[in-house]
Amino acid sequence: MSVAAKYERTDPFENESKQTSARVAAARNYIKQIKSVAILSPEWITLANNMEQLGRLSQMESHLPNEKVTSGQEGRTEGEGTLWDQSAHEETIRVLVEEAKVNLCIRLMNEFKRWDYKPDLREETINKSIERYKADEAMLERNAQCFEDNLGILLVRAFAHVETLQLCDIPLIFEHILMVLKHVEENAESKSFSPKSQEKVAIYYYAYILKYTEQLNTAEIFGRLKELDLIHEANRYLAANFVPLETLVEVMIGYAALCDDEDFLSDWKSFFPTQEHKQSFLELDKLAQKMLAHYEEKIREIRPLLDFLKKLERTNL
Repeated sequence: MSVAAKYERTDPFENESKQTSARVAAARNYIKQIKSVAILSPEWITLANNMEQLGRLSQMESHLPNEKVTSGQEGRTEGEGTLWDQSAHEETIRVLVEEAKVNLCIRLMNEFKRWDYKPDLREETINKSIERYKADEAMLERNAQCFEDNLGILLVRAFAHVETLQLCDIPLIFEHILMVLKHVEENAESKSFSPKSQEKVAIYYYAYILKYTEQLNTAEIFGRLKELDLIHEANRYLAANFVPLETLVEVMIGYAALCDDEDFLSDWKSFFPTQEHKQSFLELDKLAQKMLAHYEEKIREIRPLLDFLKKLERTNL
């Protein structure tokens, strides 16, 4: 190596750009392979492994420092921004949206949980895979958990952006959330759930849709919320299950956005057909106060919820 080459200065921005390009290329390769295949088939095992790799890429990006935005810099925005101009690194989620795979991922998760909630079908599928593919049962269970955990977190991170939700099948997401919450309610005493399972993270999907309702199809969302009685079901879930504080923050912000929506405020009584509906909503105050005890700075963000709860308390339905 020449003396000049030895002491040549490397550009840290160039290195970072190369690393980002490599991550994007890897993510795009895995994402392009996402397709609907039979659960626990060899193709599905490959899909589960790819989801694990995407989960690792997304997790790695979440620990990267935000890009420093300088005055006049084109294409980057301080604060949240969109997937395309934010300073945070979420290249994996951006590629998932660019490749139009988010709705497919929603369907894959919904199909998986429908299968997962049918014990007889689940056992039959596992036994057939063991017999047909000489698979190991423990490995099949690991792949199933890996698929659910990693795809679930990818969806949480995707739904945190309104531009993702604007392209999504919201009715299917709502049906999925309701299915999961009812399963938790029906199995509350007999089953525990892992931290990244749908039973723990689907409430994030609900929170983000509420947060962005005004920027989505408000009439459709409100209609489906009433039809599925989803607000009441979600409140029952929140009251009966341990919800981490960081999750409560997102849920309370989502409810605050709902309570600040003019369409909701003009027709709020239709969301509370019974006294039980009203009471379950009022129980949110306890959760809000619990959250504020640790995140006092969030009080301005959830003020519309606190104000509505006071109004609801004074009202006889």
